[in-house]
Amino acid sequence: MNSWLFLSLILAHVIGDFYLQNDKYCAQKEERKFKSWFLYVHSLIIGVVSWVVVPVYEFRFYALAIAFSHLVIDVIKTYSPKGLWNFVIDQVAHLAILIIVIFSFDTTTKLPIQSMDCNGSYSIPLFILALLLCIKPANILIKLVLKKYQVGETQSCENIKMQER
Repeated sequence: MNSWLFLSLILAHVIGDFYLQNDKYCAQKEERKFKSWFLYVHSLIIGVVSWVVVPVYEFRFYALAIAFSHLVIDVIKTYSPKGLWNFVIDQVAHLAILIIVIFSFDTTTKLPIQSMDCNGSYSIPLFILALLLCIKPANILIKLVLKKYQVGETQSCENIKMQER
């Protein structure tokens, strides 16, 4: 397995799936399902970002496959019950596709991400990935986990008022 290809595609996925779409567009996908124009734009963005991080001519078909599979997975997700497991299964499905691509596409070309590495002492791309994962995806995951334990606002306000007396 080419670890640089893996890191490149994971970075592309995180950037495309979490940072290049906002809550408004996600809500539109949920509401309009496969009729949402953003669903198609989002999948195209995923494919383009994947090809940008792996700018090898032969990778264009793999980038299209990533975009198409992302579209299919996201359409299925819009018809699934919302919540933690929907999010986890969605991300695992996207990751599985990327792993299939990594084992299918063999490149000896030096990828752009490799030029960002600091001679093995530490990996700037890996640090960037860790940072990006800690900001938005972890936030979404924590919110979904804690949603089950969320206390109703009126109940907590009543408890505070009772304690003030």
